Amino acid sequence: MKIILSTGGTQGDLNPFLYLGEALRNKGAEILFALNPFDKSKAEKRGFEVITSGEPFDVDEFIRNNTDIATLKGGPKIWRQGYLPRQKQMYEDITKAIHSFRPDAVVSHPLCIGSQWAALDANIKHVIICLQPLPVFSVSDPSIISLNDPLKFTEPALLKKVLSIITILRSLVVKKFMDHSLKKVASDIGIEFKGHLFSDMFSRADLILGLWSGDFRGYADDDPKNLKISGFPFPVKSSDRELSDEVSAFLKENPSPVIVAMGTSARNIASDVYDKISQACDNLNKPCILVGCTDPSITEKYTKIMTTPFEPYDKLFPSASLIVHHAGIGTCANVFKSGKPSVIIPFFADQFDNALRAERIGVAAKALSRSKLTVVKLRSAIQNTLNSSEIREKAEKLAEKLRTAVNGAVVGADEILRLVK
Repeated sequence: MKIILSTGGTQGDLNPFLYLGEALRNKGAEILFALNPFDKSKAEKRGFEVITSGEPFDVDEFIRNNTDIATLKGGPKIWRQGYLPRQKQMYEDITKAIHSFRPDAVVSHPLCIGSQWAALDANIKHVIICLQPLPVFSVSDPSIISLNDPLKFTEPALLKKVLSIITILRSLVVKKFMDHSLKKVASDIGIEFKGHLFSDMFSRADLILGLWSGDFRGYADDDPKNLKISGFPFPVKSSDRELSDEVSAFLKENPSPVIVAMGTSARNIASDVYDKISQACDNLNKPCILVGCTDPSITEKYTKIMTTPFEPYDKLFPSASLIVHHAGIGTCANVFKSGKPSVIIPFFADQFDNALRAERIGVAAKALSRSKLTVVKLRSAIQNTLNSSEIREKAEKLAEKLRTAVNGAVVGADEILRLVK
């Protein structure tokens, strides 16, 4: 079997595809990655063949230079400036790859629409990978886009009916925005599809894979019939990378610290958050490790605080008493698997919805608004969460389920191979 895997975005968008690629390769599939040139070496290091499309696009640098990405304007902005300009070239490059590689299926990120169009044009199997619930439109289990989103309220029943109308109207706005932006691209390519250029791709797909746990978000009554929830994806082979000597030494002297992990993107605009968390932990006399923080002034101002540019989450998180994070879906998966309670500060995109779902299943405290964040609120949230036996027990129970479940990347690979056989 031959499979093209097409994705783009942050490291958090790439990693699940790498795990899926490894699982497919282990099952005998031949894999071709189609990537932003910026990510080429990351896939090649794992032994994958890679084609690239368009100019290199560093999403992390884009976020650093556009701090308004953490507002409601952020999504449309990164789409127009980062993703939309790549769709025509993506379509052309994937079409060429289909002719030369002759894949049995194209597996793509929801925003790799050029890849989806190419698969439809070539009449080959097409799979969309949803890394989080947000892209899956549902009235009965709607996703939120901010902490103030009225859709987070589900009771009483009358209110829920009103909110279902809001959900439908919001989806129409998104469809109109995406269709309008894609119309010229489709015209330039010379393709014509009836219906919506973006949202209808989900119904046209042969399979939608939801790479999250059913405990996190189960099937909704109105989910697409072609949706399969596979579970959170993890590396097929555990990383050989160990904790740094500095962090290992810190843990010996300061067991069970608060660990702060803001993923690969949020950390670029999190300097104020790192400082407030450090102050809150200092007030509580709790040791703290800030992963992704490189500000030397923090360790100069506060005691028992350590900064480190990177540490393997699977090796670090089990040593925590509590983890403060942004609710990026990859970070969520690793936190949940560690069995540690969460205090969440979402920044943008799917993180608000992920945070709410973590709260609903009882493994996290109520999410904190970054715009209203204070040391007092952080101190209270950390202390209350540490004192909550209910959150701790639910986090441990979820972790046990995830540790014994089949890796979502392996389940996803099986679903894809079942489709093309």
